[in-house]
Amino acid sequence: MKNEEGFFKCENRHLVLEVHRKLGWIRVVDKYSGQVWGPGPASPTIGLLELGHPIYGGVVSLSNAHHINITEFISGNGFFLHFRGFTLAENIDVDVETMVKVELSGLDVSVIVDKVSLEKGWKLNELQLPFMAFCLDKNDEGYLVLPHQYGEIIPTNFFSSVKPELMKAGVYPSRLQYTLDTNLERAKVWKSFTDLTPEQLKRLPWEKEPIYECPAPVKPRRLTERLHFLSMAWFGAVRGKSAYIAINETFEDSLYLLSLADPAHGQVFTISPIWLASQGQLRYPRKIKYSFIPDGTYVSMCKAYRSHTIRAGIFKSLKEKMEKNPQAKKLIGAPIVRFWVMDNFVWYGVKAVSTSYKGMQKILKDMKDNLGITRALILPAGTQKRGFDNIYPDILPLAEEPGKSSELAEACRLAKQNGYLFGLYDNYMIIFMDSPSMKAGQDTLKGPRWSFEGYEISGSAIWQGGQSFALCPKVAMGYAQKNIPLISEKLDGLTAYFLDITTAPVPLRECCDINHPLTRREDKEYRLKMLKYVSEELGMVVGSEGGVFWAIPHAHYMEGIVAHPKYGIPAPLFNLVFHDAVMSYWWIGDSYAQSMDDKLLYDLLCGNPTNWTFNDKLYWQKRSKFGEVVRVASELHKQVALDEMTNHQFLTSDYLVQKSEFSSGRQVYVNFSSSDYKTKEGKIIKTKGYLLS
Repeated sequence: MKNEEGFFKCENRHLVLEVHRKLGWIRVVDKYSGQVWGPGPASPTIGLLELGHPIYGGVVSLSNAHHINITEFISGNGFFLHFRGFTLAENIDVDVETMVKVELSGLDVSVIVDKVSLEKGWKLNELQLPFMAFCLDKNDEGYLVLPHQYGEIIPTNFFSSVKPELMKAGVYPSRLQYTLDTNLERAKVWKSFTDLTPEQLKRLPWEKEPIYECPAPVKPRRLTERLHFLSMAWFGAVRGKSAYIAINETFEDSLYLLSLADPAHGQVFTISPIWLASQGQLRYPRKIKYSFIPDGTYVSMCKAYRSHTIRAGIFKSLKEKMEKNPQAKKLIGAPIVRFWVMDNFVWYGVKAVSTSYKGMQKILKDMKDNLGITRALILPAGTQKRGFDNIYPDILPLAEEPGKSSELAEACRLAKQNGYLFGLYDNYMIIFMDSPSMKAGQDTLKGPRWSFEGYEISGSAIWQGGQSFALCPKVAMGYAQKNIPLISEKLDGLTAYFLDITTAPVPLRECCDINHPLTRREDKEYRLKMLKYVSEELGMVVGSEGGVFWAIPHAHYMEGIVAHPKYGIPAPLFNLVFHDAVMSYWWIGDSYAQSMDDKLLYDLLCGNPTNWTFNDKLYWQKRSKFGEVVRVASELHKQVALDEMTNHQFLTSDYLVQKSEFSSGRQVYVNFSSSDYKTKEGKIIKTKGYLLS
């Protein structure tokens, strides 16, 4: 251990690890590039500790601890950091002890929170550590890598030059500029593909509200934001010839902090982990590993994470899944075709059937006989008792307003005869206020219990069926085991199923009910059990909303992993890791039938199938375009579905011309820009066009 310029140091031939000997914060020198990675000027602390107490509570900086002790490992390749004793803003002293290990090994620096010991009466809420470490300055040449759904990169010049040019070009304007209101987004979707009359729409509360495309009074996105969900448990940064990927190895009880040139934090670009308490305690060590990659890019980070998931046993290829469940082979080249069956806004007395079961049969015949579509994943939505997003989990008997159940069974038989997969849209993550199983809320997810208040019931949202609450995953399996086999038998054998919210972009949850207590880690395990039950025990092709890496072992498809960017430039990070492990589709609200936009270019670039939501009328209006687009996307998907996506490149400085490569040798060029592009080989890619080679 060296003690130079106020730092303890250890090093190997790749990196120098430095720990500030008074404040305990860390920095790393990349010997290959000479780059120094450390905290921003406004955040010189190793971490922030948030404590809870019936009266006091607050946030303290570990670097302000009364006692800080740093000792070197016997092996000489890291340090123990010991922080003890803090004074809160109310001048209250609290005896809290935090132990952290920082370890250097090859190109890796691991940061491990080993222990947080609390004085009686206090509880841990969260710990941000390392806090805003390894930042990019706004003047650096580099970018953050953020696996948010599809994936994004955020260049340091994004706000100063890239975003204004994209806005001027009309590319991704709404998503980059505004934070969307969920109800307004939902209203736009429902107006597109339901058969509600103008009079019925006027009775809905959001009819009077502006939709996000209008110059509405919407809020700008914050510059520092807590990220409750990433589709993969890692993030990264590139500066010049130096790069790192930070892999969160204990991801279940964690969030992330994203800061983008926020003046309050020194105008740096950074992502850092937030460790959440598990039932008020640390309970187990938390670990994040920073792996430095010489000349690294977002592609090399994706390949590093792919290797990590293979070693960890998370990665399971589509080929393996198809060997276990041969029905999954029918996903190759299959667009999702969702029939919007029935809406029922019970709080406002608005009900409408948008697709009858007989109408569904007619469309299925046309798809095969006239359009020549040989593969499809058919997912009717709104077939349960009372219609779409109603009365979960008590969904039986099936809705009779769209027709007899025998007519829905005939649609199922016809789909299977066509070679299609057929399943229903269902949900075992929420329970409605007026669901018979709600009773006194015994099966709902519960928050912390206080002696004079009882349990806090965890609410969900107001959907078509009214107020809903979170259903504890520990008891949800019983409802699925009761419902799904009965539905499948009634419909003469389902071959697919859609479990809404199971992998949605929301954080894992805890339950404090003594009858079914649940940690976030257990929440993940019970959700996996649900996917495994439908896939392996019932033999159905199973998928869910959004998409997340931990569901890869059992999910065949994910609907919503492809999405418009929220923070920066879209980059296919998820596909670079998992293209040959799961089918990726757009979210229901981004159906091709509602808006084409640049969706086909995204899907061709990623080698994905397409996603459509129809009703009786909309199908016949969009029929020709549907057949044309599906032929192009499905043909490519049949060629690359089981391929690894091996590379992706931005070919122009405005990020609008891109190229992807697959392990079979297939290459795809797409041009999102408003002008033609000429490749090195002299081929012309028209504006908003593509080239397959």
